[in-house]
Amino acid sequence: MNRWLIIDVSNWAYRLLYACGPGERSLRMFFRWAEVCEQATQPHRVVLCYDTDGPSFRHQIAGDYKAGRRDEPIGLPELINRIRQQAIENAWDNLSADGFEADDCIATVTDLALASDGQVIVCSSDKDLFQLLIEGRVIIIRDVSVKTGVTWYNASDLHADQSLHPHQWSDYLTLVGDSVDNVSGCDGIGEKTARQLLVSAGSIDNHFRSPFRGGLSDRHRARLSGWKKSGGLDRTRQLIHLRNDVPLPDGWEPAT
Repeated sequence: MNRWLIIDVSNWAYRLLYACGPGERSLRMFFRWAEVCEQATQPHRVVLCYDTDGPSFRHQIAGDYKAGRRDEPIGLPELINRIRQQAIENAWDNLSADGFEADDCIATVTDLALASDGQVIVCSSDKDLFQLLIEGRVIIIRDVSVKTGVTWYNASDLHADQSLHPHQWSDYLTLVGDSVDNVSGCDGIGEKTARQLLVSAGSIDNHFRSPFRGGLSDRHRARLSGWKKSGGLDRTRQLIHLRNDVPLPDGWEPAT
């Protein structure tokens, strides 16, 4: 089975700059982490995915998307540029696209790899990527340590932690929102109620087909109905769901 290692560079770069500061130390640590992941996975192809400097399509849907985040760490553009340069020397692929985020690039490459009967290992601590998990096919490395190695996270771990399957994760985040990205969910629907709805109904759409099946209170059903009618559901769903149609450069094809 072809194995693809996909690194969420934006996620790693922020973490390293806040922990190590700008300069050589962050750059060295990035590639030490990458080396640890390579040794743990023995991939056929390594792809590095990046956010772009400009706004994404999500900012067109919601002007306040990601508003309130802490300032960009000092040294981020320099670190990103040096990572890109070193990746080329390592014969790794760099991928970013105007109007999209690194997560969308990761989702697109994941679909490409799966179409070639590949296995995907995603390196990121971003919980949004849980929606990509597939048992045995798509696994996440949540953390990396030079001393202790990698921390794996798979579909079974998600179910053990949240009682949810990966295909339900996007609906879960849609219901509860994502405070990190300033995305609001359905007012009055917390984590417990969201899980109750998804465990009983399977999805948000199934809930609306049979709203009394899940045992939700009248208050919760009314809030969900009002949220949908107001357009809030569709808006949040577009912000949460990862796109898998990022335009790829010419010549991209599955590894053989």
